[in-house]
Amino acid sequence: MRFSSLLIILLILAPYLKVNASIECLGSAFALSLIRDIADIEGKGMEHVLENFCEHFPLEMNEICTSYIETYGGRIIEKFNEVDNPDIVAYELGLCKNLKCRLFPDTAKDLKYLSKNQNRIKIEKCTIDSFEKDSKLKDSIWEIIMSEIKKITKKHIPLVDLDGDHFVTYKTLRGSNWRGRDCNDLVANYRPGIVPPSGDIDMDSNCNGIYGRDENGVSYEDKFCKESEPMGVLVIGDSVGAHFRVPPEYFNAQQLLDGALKESLIPLLEMEFDWPHKSYGTGHDTSYNKYCPGDVKSIYLEMRNINRCNHRNYQNLAVNGMESKKIKDLLSTTITKSQEQEDYPTLTILEIIGNDICHSESIEKFITNEQFKTNIIGFLDELDKTVAPGSKLMFIGMVRGSILYDSLHDNIHPFGHNTTYAEIYEYLKCQDLSPCPMWMTTNKTVRDAADAAGLRLDKVYKEIANSYTPKNFEIGYIDFPLPDIIDYVKKRGEPVSDLIEPVDGFHPSQLGQYLIAEMIWKNINLKYPTFIPKVNPYNEEIEKIFNDQGGY
Repeated sequence: MRFSSLLIILLILAPYLKVNASIECLGSAFALSLIRDIADIEGKGMEHVLENFCEHFPLEMNEICTSYIETYGGRIIEKFNEVDNPDIVAYELGLCKNLKCRLFPDTAKDLKYLSKNQNRIKIEKCTIDSFEKDSKLKDSIWEIIMSEIKKITKKHIPLVDLDGDHFVTYKTLRGSNWRGRDCNDLVANYRPGIVPPSGDIDMDSNCNGIYGRDENGVSYEDKFCKESEPMGVLVIGDSVGAHFRVPPEYFNAQQLLDGALKESLIPLLEMEFDWPHKSYGTGHDTSYNKYCPGDVKSIYLEMRNINRCNHRNYQNLAVNGMESKKIKDLLSTTITKSQEQEDYPTLTILEIIGNDICHSESIEKFITNEQFKTNIIGFLDELDKTVAPGSKLMFIGMVRGSILYDSLHDNIHPFGHNTTYAEIYEYLKCQDLSPCPMWMTTNKTVRDAADAAGLRLDKVYKEIANSYTPKNFEIGYIDFPLPDIIDYVKKRGEPVSDLIEPVDGFHPSQLGQYLIAEMIWKNINLKYPTFIPKVNPYNEEIEKIFNDQGGY
């Protein structure tokens, strides 16, 4: 349990990690609480739960789970006989170094235990020497966890790519859920987004599912697409663009018993807990998924509806935790464009809506206008060397993060136990693990200062949009549409909390992603109509001949 739960927490917080001991403590406390809850549900005792616990997790994790249970199981039973609070159990197992940061309320039983052991247990700081014999197991677990994290999250390119063009035929591990599916992984010049050099008479080189010739010998690609102004979609962003989501089922003991982790954890690890295939930018998978339910709308699907020649021409390069100083490197290491192959233009969405503020050490150390401008200009210079002439770039403004706190702070977190989001925020902050302490805080002064910093950076975006003159693309700016979306759901009488991911209490939910796409598309059409290509008059004919064009 600890291995899988800790992986979940690690991936949630991977871009922001500071203190390894705190992460271990956090994951262990959550894991122990789930063990306790399952014991309550089954009513068969803690020993029975631990004997069968590893059956609830993916087979790949069986060995490490079994090692954990064999090593810690007896002590878990012993400590839960003495106390109710998982924070205290984690501390006594040597998995938490102090009890200053506690999420769970103390019962009378807990208070009696703490009083009895007050000379040994120190709330502010403590050193555990009792379980040194387990350090080898703990270190091996930690090494395995960190190794897996690095494999999955370090490069943000497909794990196996035979032709090195960054487009592949599998979905996860930065595969076709992130970029259009490759139609030939042995030839680098066969990939989504290219201008076919020979009309694709014999085979499909740009992977849009259109190839062959009509009864007059005219290439379908030339007939349907050549003059239709094809344009791809490129998302450069953060966890909002990647559509970060941890299923709330993972924090519910009954859902674990029903197989939630066993059937879904490995694929989600391979996706970095992101859902780009259902995101506002590059969403394309409209099939139902019980771990990410809801309708899908995206900028890519709108572009495909306008012109079916755009099929599979999308790239989502968003990364959890991304901030402005890193986007230039992200762009240069993740976009590969053949020097010999012409590409179609792209509509690029630059969406870095808050991490420059979230990652600040204090309100006095917020990023300056000059630093932000330097970072963005550096990115634009690199982008101008990469995209084809005729491309467009849309800046998306900063989020007003205090809206999220105002909408959620009194709500109960999916974790249960009557724990509010405000309490979760403060617990993460105490552990030095909050992904955004500037907005995820009960301190209104800090939240307001963060909002003001966002408004200041929006002005920098607008200044750049009006003054920067690239060679290969035009620039536009629109506000991040969260206030408009909130007004929309309020008018419909729906709770604002439905727009926000229930587990982290910060990212847009599937409904939020849908409405972001709708609002951004609407605003682009209203404010920058020339950014949107014309409708392809051959769309119906393309659909009639090529159906779903090979799908995704």
